[in-house]
Amino acid sequence: MASLSSVEGKASPHTKQLIEDQVLEAMELLGVAYKPSAYNAACKIKCNAFDIYDHSSTTIGEGIYTFCTIMNHSCEPNCSWSFDGKAMVIRAITDISADEQLFISYIALVESCSHRRECLLDHYAFECTCVRCRREEGKDVDVERNMTTIKANEQLYKTQIEYNDMSGAMETAANLVALYRCSLFSHHPVQGLALFRLGKLQKQAVLQQDISGASLTASIQSLTTAVQALKICFGSDHPLTKEALLELQEAEQELSIDTLYSN
Repeated sequence: MASLSSVEGKASPHTKQLIEDQVLEAMELLGVAYKPSAYNAACKIKCNAFDIYDHSSTTIGEGIYTFCTIMNHSCEPNCSWSFDGKAMVIRAITDISADEQLFISYIALVESCSHRRECLLDHYAFECTCVRCRREEGKDVDVERNMTTIKANEQLYKTQIEYNDMSGAMETAANLVALYRCSLFSHHPVQGLALFRLGKLQKQAVLQQDISGASLTASIQSLTTAVQALKICFGSDHPLTKEALLELQEAEQELSIDTLYSN
């Protein structure tokens, strides 16, 4: 677990105040007096707890998972983590040799090197020197430009969906797949999710028959790659993987029907 002295020594004043406020609120609710040891415990929890997500990526709580807390962080990890109920599941997302260290990511990775390092120093009290950070060091302008473009496209996509601009949304979803591919490591979960989103839109566009250039073949290609990526990151039994596989099967069935009638 993270060193308590390092947390107290390097955490920002804002983080320290946030922790203390949370402890005071908890003590008040429990009807007990504030104790210095509670602050120490809160620091350990703050530094080592994982947010627990349900299958729709909604945070439903926090938990301490002993094995996972001893795993180090990397901005280009070789493992991903997810939840099956309250059970935390660690999966390899790259080939790992017998003597290779396992890494997970503590933070969201669609950020520049300086932003990631600032976040890690503030919340986890260390400066990241992982392979990705060393590779991107001094290139913040280029990386930040890519990340800004990604965030702008994500916002554009939401607006297009809101206003039922399916043609624009499909184009933006395709752009995001390309942006994530060039900005993140190959097995980042976001890439699988982006491909899943694109494949669903491509299938929907064909079925609605109101968007030129849409094809079931393109949908099947996107969904096939999405299913492969989601299986690696989340496993075959995860609801997201099952949903993507169902979308793929439906697209393949539609293509078979179209082929049958065209012949």
